[in-house]
Amino acid sequence: GMNYCAYAKVISDGKTEASEETSGIRVRDAGNVWIVISSATDYFKKDYDRTAIALLNAMDMKKLKHSHRNSVAAHQELYLRNTLSLGTDIQTAATTDKRVSEYAKGARDNSLAALYYNYGRYLLIASSRDGSLPANLQGIWNAKNNPPWSCDYHFNINVQMNYWPAFNTNLAECFLPYAEFNAAFRPSTRIFAIEYLKRHNLGPIPEEGEAENIWCVGTGVYPYMVCGGPGGHSGPGTGALTTKLFADWYDFTLDRGALEKYVWPVVQGMSDFFTRCVVETNGVYLSKFSASPEQMEGQLEDKFRWGVDKARYYTTVGCAFDQQMICENGRDLLRFADILGRGNDPVVKKVRTQIDKYDPVQIGADGQVKEFREENKYAEIGQRHHRHISQLVGLMPGTIITPATPEWLAAARRTLDLRGDQSTGWALAHRICARARAGDGNRAHKLIGNLISTRTYDNLWDSHPPFQIDGNFGATAGITEMLLQSHSGYIDLLPALPDAWRKKGSFHGLCARGAFEVDCSWEDGVPKRVVVRSLKGRTPDVRFRGKAVAFTLEASR
Repeated sequence: GMNYCAYAKVISDGKTEASEETSGIRVRDAGNVWIVISSATDYFKKDYDRTAIALLNAMDMKKLKHSHRNSVAAHQELYLRNTLSLGTDIQTAATTDKRVSEYAKGARDNSLAALYYNYGRYLLIASSRDGSLPANLQGIWNAKNNPPWSCDYHFNINVQMNYWPAFNTNLAECFLPYAEFNAAFRPSTRIFAIEYLKRHNLGPIPEEGEAENIWCVGTGVYPYMVCGGPGGHSGPGTGALTTKLFADWYDFTLDRGALEKYVWPVVQGMSDFFTRCVVETNGVYLSKFSASPEQMEGQLEDKFRWGVDKARYYTTVGCAFDQQMICENGRDLLRFADILGRGNDPVVKKVRTQIDKYDPVQIGADGQVKEFREENKYAEIGQRHHRHISQLVGLMPGTIITPATPEWLAAARRTLDLRGDQSTGWALAHRICARARAGDGNRAHKLIGNLISTRTYDNLWDSHPPFQIDGNFGATAGITEMLLQSHSGYIDLLPALPDAWRKKGSFHGLCARGAFEVDCSWEDGVPKRVVVRSLKGRTPDVRFRGKAVAFTLEASR
């Protein structure tokens, strides 16, 4: 409902004049031409049009050059922290439309994957900076008055995926806009948390002045409103899918200030909600209302269809998505309580009584991670090739399914096989991340090929369709996970390096949990030079294929 306006002005060091033939502007004899756009809305001021024109008229060539230099410097300070080379190919001189087309025909183009990776970092830097709103479903690249999904923040994986590459690709500052946005909307969700508990006959219901941090989130959130709490097609696990971002923020940076100001209230408030959401059933604590995001009743194969054959979202008790996320959040809460000395917090005490009874992973008759507790064989319930892989959130972005749980990891691989390698853009990106966490480098590489060949526009935007930026961000995170992981308690080099990248490559400035920056070059799939910078003075544990590897320890930047 906002009114807005935009003005454009051309500034050059040549002759600028109006063109009557084209109703445009003609520039002659110029070495530099600048097109300056100023826009404003009536969100703050009713005289938004005057504001926009005043800003535009104040701009001259001197100010433009100064502004441009500052903008480039600010961008490069972030962007140049990190580089990636997967080898040089003959394709690099071609334009992206031709490269995508040739890639789909089978052309070998490792540097296109590197370009896609770098492009994802560029998109995050450009659309999520201090003082701005966080990146929405289209980042900042929307040209419609009625954009797809209203350009909102989808909380059943999409906005979270937007920030998966923030920490491991050395762009932690880009997460701050989301942290501030979360802090702004979170208090308004208290009423939704209480309504949710009442609706499902859960409790105890917090009294006024109690549970000051309690919060929840459903799917749709906008700059002006939160649509409500969990329900419909997604269970309460959406909240922990969000808090995992905050846990990663601390784990990657060891920023004590961020832990106290942002991370603790987010994680503690969500745990407060979760301990009231679960009910003890046969010795385990299960989410009383539960739904695996957007999974339908029946067998609507291969494509998403609203309302076809009167299909409905499937709701249950204690599905894998909710149980895994509740478990992840509880484990993070206990870790942070130890760091901050808050073991006597009543929510912490409650979580300690529940944490070992969330039963987050069950294995079915087909060797799969069961999406639903009542499931026996794979896809007895819901779509066999559903785009979401919600039963594997404990693998990625979670940390409960790792090489330390080999039976669960084998079941996760089996689930990925059964789910299939064809899907929409962001869903392929999640599969890339999951395959990387499972150590399946060649399958992850195959999925990158599927993403670029079938779900990438000529300008490298991700195709949901239409354009959704989360696929770009998720793929950048997935490529990083193929090269460096740290969620198992150590720095794991080249954990999912595909055969196509084995010959030679390097990365600089990737980040690992524990506040480490890592450089690595490899040949024939083996690390040749490894450099680690410890930003907080910790001693790193660096491994390759499970064994300690030699490295050079440098001072922090």
